[in-house]
Amino acid sequence: MHLVGHAACDVQLSDVLSRSAYHSSIDKKKGAYYSQTVRIIIVTALLATALAWSIQELPAAFLVVSGNSMYPFAKSGQIVLVNRYIYRFSAPDAGDVVAFRTPDSGELAMKRVSAVAPGPRYHLLGDNCRDSLDSRHFGWVSRDEIIGRVEPLGRRISP
Repeated sequence: MHLVGHAACDVQLSDVLSRSAYHSSIDKKKGAYYSQTVRIIIVTALLATALAWSIQELPAAFLVVSGNSMYPFAKSGQIVLVNRYIYRFSAPDAGDVVAFRTPDSGELAMKRVSAVAPGPRYHLLGDNCRDSLDSRHFGWVSRDEIIGRVEPLGRRISP
């Protein structure tokens, strides 16, 4: 069957239909490509979120000591281990060295528990009291601000 028209535009109906089918298949491929790309982006975002969450929830973290407020327990440059799970099963006791967020600035610090008060709230002091900003400065620390118990590893990073 021929379409009626100018001789240069003489096109068969089957050619028109095959071209539209061709373009339709290209559109389907583009749609599949875009939906696959969206799926990849979503899966990647979910995996990145899960990885970030799992790193924060690791049972332990390594920290490098900065300053001498806990000397002789830990020296500046020494690596310590923070056990994040120990206090899920028990409360900090007097004498424990804990990692916590300071109430005034939210900075990560470590001090020794010197007293426990109702609430529970903890009075924290540095072992080197002349070189320590501790509960004498920022007050008592709530249980929610304590991250875990600190264990020294004995290794030191050179400056």
